[in-house]
Amino acid sequence: MIVQNIIDIVAEIKERLQSELNHPYVKKFIHHPIIDEDKLLYLCSFMQQASVKEEQLKVYVISVMLVQIALDTHDLVSTEPVMNDQHLLQERQLTVLAGVHYSSLYYNYLSKNGFLQFMSETASAIKMINVEKMKYYKQEFQSVDDMMNSLFTIETALIQSVCSYFHNEEWKRLLAHALFIKRLIHEKMVYINHGTSRLFDWLRSYLSIHKDDHQDILEIVEHYISKSRKIIDDLNSSLHFNEQLKMNLNQLIMSTSNH
Repeated sequence: MIVQNIIDIVAEIKERLQSELNHPYVKKFIHHPIIDEDKLLYLCSFMQQASVKEEQLKVYVISVMLVQIALDTHDLVSTEPVMNDQHLLQERQLTVLAGVHYSSLYYNYLSKNGFLQFMSETASAIKMINVEKMKYYKQEFQSVDDMMNSLFTIETALIQSVCSYFHNEEWKRLLAHALFIKRLIHEKMVYINHGTSRLFDWLRSYLSIHKDDHQDILEIVEHYISKSRKIIDDLNSSLHFNEQLKMNLNQLIMSTSNH
């Protein structure tokens, strides 16, 4: 049996995902879903080092990516009043249905392959993510740590559940903190480029920071990036990575020094 290298595995799964997501009716009304290629690489690399058989690996990864896309799609649903705007109402309804469609694909992939225990593990993570998203959108936090922990759960619970299923705590910490850094860098760039972001707006309000005191907020976020970066640095010496993942993580760590 020929073992595919990680580049080929990622490319094949991305192609299969794009085929699954290419629903012509949905495409008329909402943007085509974005496939997070970093997350795809992380999942494939983890499964490969866990010696998961290639066909099973592809089922696991495709199903997780589909439900991640479903969660991301539901985030696109506007909460603004639609009043009598039928086009906006239809667009909102179709966005919700698109998310449901992607979720059903996830369930279908796992159930038809008999991966019910894996489904149970990831379903628990999905429930946790949805609970934390409600808190995040309502800004129901008592401290900065509380908010950051919520964001950490939203961004990482799914991939953590995958690593837990395969009983690998080191990879669980590694990939969770890599994803958390990515999210915090994204929030920083949105704030720097647009002057607003849900995370930064809450920090400013909660800490009563003047709107012109950008550096104070940036330093708070940088503190959390540094904590996650240290965890990744510590794990780097004990884990073996393929070259693509090693390059990805190195670039991620370097990017934290450039922002």
